[in-house]
Amino acid sequence: MGFGIAELPRRDADEADEADEPMTQMDEGGSQAQASQTAHAAISPEEADTLAKDLCRLVLLREHTKKPIPKADLKTQILKDRADRSGKIMKQVVARANEMLLDIAGLELVLAAEESDDASTQAEASQAAASQSQAPSQAAKSSASASKYLLVNKLANAVSHQQSDASLVYQGFVEVVLQLLLRNQGGCMKEDLLYAEYLPKLGLQKDHHLPHQSQKVEDLIGKRMVSEAYLKKRKNNAGENEFVPGARAQLTRSADNANTFHDSSVMNRAQQN
Repeated sequence: MGFGIAELPRRDADEADEADEPMTQMDEGGSQAQASQTAHAAISPEEADTLAKDLCRLVLLREHTKKPIPKADLKTQILKDRADRSGKIMKQVVARANEMLLDIAGLELVLAAEESDDASTQAEASQAAASQSQAPSQAAKSSASASKYLLVNKLANAVSHQQSDASLVYQGFVEVVLQLLLRNQGGCMKEDLLYAEYLPKLGLQKDHHLPHQSQKVEDLIGKRMVSEAYLKKRKNNAGENEFVPGARAQLTRSADNANTFHDSSVMNRAQQN
């Protein structure tokens, strides 16, 4: 037996008044904020979570190589053939992945823009940007294409583990080279000056092998440290090769610990020689 209109249940007076009240400012603001976030999100939260998990898995599995991941490569591997011309999708995915990485491992994926390898090219680009209206946008595209992601430890007191002898020797040598650059040449040193003058002060030649290292000193510096972004190799205005600290050296090292290591180990060794 169906209900007639007269038989439908009536709301209590209090319920009716509460339901008919206009939306409060707080409720309205919350709804607007939620609607705004939804409108600005390039993809749904569920899809962002799925892609962010793929991104976390990828960067953690690749971290053992210590090589930065080009922004374009990361985008291709995560989004595949999906169009994202504005970059909003990837930005949302990286932001969600960083929430996961920070929560689970205290790590953060940081985008480090790399400059041109040629100092003279940088100067020419700056002059072109000043004279051509389209140059700034072209420079921005070039900078974006050269950008690379690094995993950076954000823990206040990082958890340490027992490293192998080979790793300890290599990391110590990285600090030696970086300190030579930062302290003696204002963060920049010509390649031949490093090999011919500064390393010999520490009893090292470029064809020497450090303990537990298969590569020569020259290859540890010019190949491994460069590929891992501890150093950046470029040409100066005179066309000479020079080294400057790379993105990993700037983003992942403790300046205080580095200075302590230099004062207690490097300087003592130099004075003995």
